[in-house]
Amino acid sequence: MQDVFKFANFPITFLKLELPLNFDDNIKYLQKQINKTQIRYKNKEISFNQFVKITKQIKNNIAFFKKRIN
Repeated sequence: MQDVFKFANFPITFLKLELPLNFDDNIKYLQKQINKTQIRYKNKEISFNQFVKITKQIKNNIAFFKKRIN
């Protein structure tokens, strides 16, 4: 079964994962899974890292324009 979350109008699908017992291994495993996660953005598949970069750019652009308006 899959869980679907909406974040800033981007549909992101996470598979339920079987995790190893060791906490450090869990973190490494989740990082690998997140890096493999593909997200649809403007009808293209992008990686999670690309998604993070895009959202940071958007956030920076908004901050820049807010400064210019004030």
